[in-house]
Amino acid sequence: MNHKIIGAIDIGSTQVRSILAVKEEEDKIQVIGYAQEFCQVISKGQIINNELAAKAILSAVEKAELMAGREIDGFYINLPASVCEGIYSNGIIAVEKDREVDIYDVNRVMEISQSISLKSDRDIVHNIPLAFSIDGIKVEEPVGASGVRLEANVYLIDCLKSCQENFRKVAERIDYQVQGFVNENIAAAEVVLTPEEKKNGGVVVDIGHEKTSIAYYNHQSIAYVGHIQIGSYHVTKDLSYGLKTSEEVAEEIKVKHGVALESEITENEVIDFKLLSYQKIAKVSKRAISRVIEARMEEIFALVKKNLESAENFQGLNNVVVLTGGGALLKNADDLASKIFNEPCRIGTPLGFSGLGDLVNSPSYATALGLIKFAVMEKMSEQSPRSATLNEKTSMSKVKKYLKKFFT
Repeated sequence: MNHKIIGAIDIGSTQVRSILAVKEEEDKIQVIGYAQEFCQVISKGQIINNELAAKAILSAVEKAELMAGREIDGFYINLPASVCEGIYSNGIIAVEKDREVDIYDVNRVMEISQSISLKSDRDIVHNIPLAFSIDGIKVEEPVGASGVRLEANVYLIDCLKSCQENFRKVAERIDYQVQGFVNENIAAAEVVLTPEEKKNGGVVVDIGHEKTSIAYYNHQSIAYVGHIQIGSYHVTKDLSYGLKTSEEVAEEIKVKHGVALESEITENEVIDFKLLSYQKIAKVSKRAISRVIEARMEEIFALVKKNLESAENFQGLNNVVVLTGGGALLKNADDLASKIFNEPCRIGTPLGFSGLGDLVNSPSYATALGLIKFAVMEKMSEQSPRSATLNEKTSMSKVKKYLKKFFT
């Protein structure tokens, strides 16, 4: 069967990743092509060189198309955490007399919840339902319930318009279309948390190059997104400064020998490395390297915890903390996080995918695969029936699946 192909582009600070996939039966998604290009095209969430970005994206897409043996017309793209903000809002509507709430009432109240004042340079990209009430009483399933007043409490995520416009221009420059935007916090979180973790308040910490993104789930919905402007690059920078070596050498040391928890080092092995002059070779113990790494990683996790605790809708860490992104690959990062958060912590690899190689099962590809999953959910909502009987008992999960169209 020739399934419809879906494309996604994850533009990070140092890499552009592409994914091509098709939806299989039983909600499985098969990856049929992927590629990555190392290129610094993003700074603080904005493209800094359109020509370079266009070349990197084109190269990544063409390599993925070659691997898949198929072509795409466009792709879904991530919206960087640093250009997005979350806002809590609510909408209220009157339900028509003697009628049960139907899916179109839900649709209407969700649209009204977006009627808030935004700065002229920002635009709403996600409208996430948190809770519904009928006549002041919270309900899990609004569709089919009777009442005169329907209220929705929602979490809106907005984004700089210029960011979206620049991404569109770059895509059009290479004859592709941006088919949808997804905030990168929730893209990554959507594919690394289990349904149980989403229900009970899971937290996803996505450690990127220059920032760390945060996503908090509560009762199966995203209830908060945030970020801090420190990432894995700062670990490299600390090592470079402390060892008086280049960032290139420091990155290699971090990747090959780095450990985030000094207490896990049982033997104090010594390694050789080049100093900045490249004319002298120095020695350093793995324990000393770990000491530098642990200090910075501890700061990252402490700032993430502080960020979460200041969030309006945060109800406490009572579940798992999941690490993803390239920085999650640092050895013992999960053990250090568990110590700081005082909660179980694990490395988050994408769930629900099959296909090519171990690379796409890496935390580094979580955002790109999350974009694919949102694309699949959106296409499913577009194919859903446009009619629903008044007596149809639509579950909350179905309501939320229908409302995926608000993630556009």
